[in-house]
Amino acid sequence: MSRYKWIYIAGTAVLAVFISGCRYIVSEPYPGFLISTIPPSQIPTVVRDAFSSSYPNAVSERVETLSFNGKVDFYRIYFRIKEGETTNAIFRCSGSLVSGQASFPPLQYQEGNK
Repeated sequence: MSRYKWIYIAGTAVLAVFISGCRYIVSEPYPGFLISTIPPSQIPTVVRDAFSSSYPNAVSERVETLSFNGKVDFYRIYFRIKEGETTNAIFRCSGSLVSGQASFPPLQYQEGNK
């Protein structure tokens, strides 16, 4: 009888650990955000035209993309201004400039702004 008691206790402990571990996976999934770097030549035409019209004398140096579940939503373009300082601007995939502070990811994706 005591052998079954130990099997029952061990089985209950393993089941409790398994259930509690799976609970966090199911109830708190991590989002599929990905920030990656692409060459400036791969900027879509709509975004490149919007950048050129907003900053006519600027030349892009580096481009980062923000994608969610494989779909690129935002482009952050780094470029130099006349004084030699590097700055950046964020554009949506539709070509519209994201206003406000140029933080990446944009405010609607940051923690607490849901």
